[in-house]
Amino acid sequence: MCAFLLAAALFAGEPRPNIVVLFADDLRFDAIGAFGNDEVKTPHLDALARRGTAFTHCFNMGSMNPAVCMPSRAMLMSGRTL
Repeated sequence: MCAFLLAAALFAGEPRPNIVVLFADDLRFDAIGAFGNDEVKTPHLDALARRGTAFTHCFNMGSMNPAVCMPSRAMLMSGRTL
């Protein structure tokens, strides 16, 4: 057991960052408080936007027409277009 732990410590790489990608369907750019909506209370999304990285000028049309769920998600996660 000690040999295993020693080997694990020796070959361990640098710690990886924790990355969370949040897809909130059917939201306009100003649908949460962090981006200007005073009517809807979204404290958890606001906190994530304040402490993390938010795409404020990102547009994804999805397929050949306005956004379609599956193609839009695939394009955002892969960085490729259809």
